[in-house]
Order: sequence, then C-alpha cells, then structure tokens
Amino acid sequence: MFRTDVLRRLTGHLVETVPQRQTSIDTYARAANEIFDRVRKLRENADKIEPPKLFLVERIADTAYRPRWEKEIMELLGLKHTKIEKKMNIRKNVGAYVVVKNTPKMCRILWRVKHLIRVKPITFPDGLPTPGVFTGTYLGRDGVFRKDASFEVDSQRLLVDPKFQKVKLTGPEIAKPMHLRWMNSIS
Repeated sequence: MFRTDVLRRLTGHLVETVPQRQTSIDTYARAANEIFDRVRKLRENADKIEPPKLFLVERIADTAYRPRWEKEIMELLGLKHTKIEKKMNIRKNVGAYVVVKNTPKMCRILWRVKHLIRVKPITFPDGLPTPGVFTGTYLGRDGVFRKDASFEVDSQRLLVDPKFQKVKLTGPEIAKPMHLRWMNSIS
C-alpha cells in the first residue's frame, strides 16, 4: 500500500490520471430497476391504450429457402403468390401489403412469421368510415386511414359507359364465325 502511494506521488506529474468508471454491484441493480420502472409505467397505462382493430402487414423478406410452413402461412396471409396466381403471372414480392384483423388466432399466425413481415396498426385519426361509403378515403403505407374531400370521386365517373360495356357471347355466336373461318381458310 505504501509503495503505490509513493509511486503515485512520484509519477503523478508525468501521467495524467484518467478517472476510472465506478463499477459496483449496484450498477446491475440500477439498470434492472430502470427497466422494471419503465415496464411498471407501461402496465399502469395499459388500461388507457385501446388495441387496434386492424393491422397493416407488409412483407419485408423473401420466402426462398424458408421452411414449408412459413411459405404456407405467407400464402394464407396473401403475401405470397399461389400456384394459380403464378400461372397467371401475378407476383407478390417484397413490399406487398395486406390488411388483417387483430384477433388472437391471427396474432399467433403473425408471430410464426414475424421475421418475414412488418406489422403496423391501422389508425383512424379522422374517425371510422361509415359502413358502405368508402369514397374519399385513403389507407397510407404508414397505417393511417384518412378521410378527405380531395379524395372524393364524382359518382358519374364510376358508372360504366355503355359503349365500353363488355358483351357476353354465347357458344353458338362464337362457334358459327369460327366454323366459317375454318372452312374458308384455304383459298
């Protein structure tokens, strides 16, 4: 003990001493108590928080080289193309979105593929839309459902113009011209 004091006095002017970080047993306890305090405050405010009714689920990772059950869950959610959609050349790649209900069953499904998706709660800052009337609304990528008059579309524009209306042809109406083409193709 005496030697360290003598050395410290003799070399104190040569080397500037750096104050050492105090580490003690209380450091861990203090950090743990801070975390527990935050959790305690969250639990106290949990009654005030209303859970969202809907989630906006975004696909953030590819399903290549993933287990079969993860691919099936992504298909179930509608974030991965099915075999029929693949034949029709409909692709659902990374960045695809889908809206799902906030139910315990759906939360369990989402938990199994949480590393492949990003879940955002859908909020309604302008109030819930009236049932059946969804004109003038917009769901943003951030999960905010907006109602605004600038999004309104004139109802006349939504009506189908009769000259562009598709006509359903029956079997004989299709077969007769095709048969005539077939018969008269060699000329």
